[in-house]
Amino acid sequence: MIRLLPGPLPGTRRSTTLAATLVLSLLAAPGAIQAADPAPPSAVRLTLRQALELGLERNVRVLLGDAQAAAARGAELQAAARLRPQFRLEAGGSRQVIDLEAYGFPTAPGESPLVGPYSVLDLRGAGEMVLFDAAARETVRAAGARADAARWSAADARDLVVLACGNLYLRALAERGRIEAAAAELETAEAVDRLAHDRRDAGSAAALDLLRAGVELEAARARETAARAGFEKAKLLLAHTIGLPPGSPLELADELRFVDFSGVALPGLLATARRSRADLQAAEARVTAATHAVTAARESRWPTLVARGDWGRIGPRVDSVETTWTIGAQIRLPLLEGGATEGRRIAAAAELAARQAELDDLGRQVDVEVRSALLDLDTASRLAASATAARDLAGRQLEVARDRFAAGLGDSLDVVSAQQAVAAADEARLGSLYQHNAAKAVLARALGLADEDFIAIFEGRTDDLSFLRSEPLR
Repeated sequence: MIRLLPGPLPGTRRSTTLAATLVLSLLAAPGAIQAADPAPPSAVRLTLRQALELGLERNVRVLLGDAQAAAARGAELQAAARLRPQFRLEAGGSRQVIDLEAYGFPTAPGESPLVGPYSVLDLRGAGEMVLFDAAARETVRAAGARADAARWSAADARDLVVLACGNLYLRALAERGRIEAAAAELETAEAVDRLAHDRRDAGSAAALDLLRAGVELEAARARETAARAGFEKAKLLLAHTIGLPPGSPLELADELRFVDFSGVALPGLLATARRSRADLQAAEARVTAATHAVTAARESRWPTLVARGDWGRIGPRVDSVETTWTIGAQIRLPLLEGGATEGRRIAAAAELAARQAELDDLGRQVDVEVRSALLDLDTASRLAASATAARDLAGRQLEVARDRFAAGLGDSLDVVSAQQAVAAADEARLGSLYQHNAAKAVLARALGLADEDFIAIFEGRTDDLSFLRSEPLR
């Protein structure tokens, strides 16, 4: 049975505890599943914070980003190993016969050139170290920059998952609000339909009034049915995105509400985005890697110097081995490689140009995203205020129309029109609330903020965000 979780989980292991509870609950023992009358699973109360934590822990995009970062780190270690000392231990034994004349040692006439069979035992430690390899040094630096880019890309994936999970949670809240609004509209339609029947029975209402009330009642029922289906689909998408099994029963613990988020300074937000956006940091790291690759291609013409040595015991038998050793160095200078060096240089320069173009374009895109998010947030804030006022007016209009109809001063057309106005006002109000909160989520993404900052923006806790100022929007 899925446990009921009362609000946010305490401590630093909240996401782990929640995930473990869900997994253990959903993977119940087969015997329990086959019980005669199994109790239905209790719905999990999921806060926005818990949804983000589960998404960051179990979403496939985060897992793939972490795997790619680990692979890039492995490639960096492999490249760095080229410049580090290498040591190995070798042990071998052989029994052989050799031909002296094959090695240029003539033998006297009538003597056999063959020597052996004899045994050779050899136990030896060997090592080598690159003393100078400019191209390899730059290759290692390029690999390190690519590893940094992979880590920033993984962080960017986390930001995108925060945006996706937060947006789906907000969408589910809006769908739940539509159910509540549709239920209220249905209750009103049922009351109007009963009133129309009472007036018909009293002979004070026309048949057309009864038909209108019936049509509006069925329309209200259809809206409620559609709202419930939309809510269930929104929960399915949310459960999939945060890594829960399909069909996991969920209850949303938070409410969709309007929390003002204005008076922020655009220059401070732009500076925050340039400093915090993980995808921008990843692009800069890729430019750095490409720069080192260009240098490595150019320095591949330089000589390399490698020192080698070994020390060991060799002999025909274990009790007669002798110590031997070798120490030396090798220098290698490429003279003619058939255009390979020039080809590497051209390819590396083209890669650098492409990465620099990507970085420049992304910098402009970040600027546009921040400005656009602020415009959307300001627009959504104004629309939410207007939609809330319109819903209040529509509600009062419906009350007046119902009172007039009950008193016989009007017909059902006024009531039906007022009901439709309330339905439209409810939809506009919920849509504007969702747009306002979604705009805050998009702003958090545009700024490259983590999940804690996302929660702070969602809840309107501006004091927790150091980059905010009281300067007006520009």
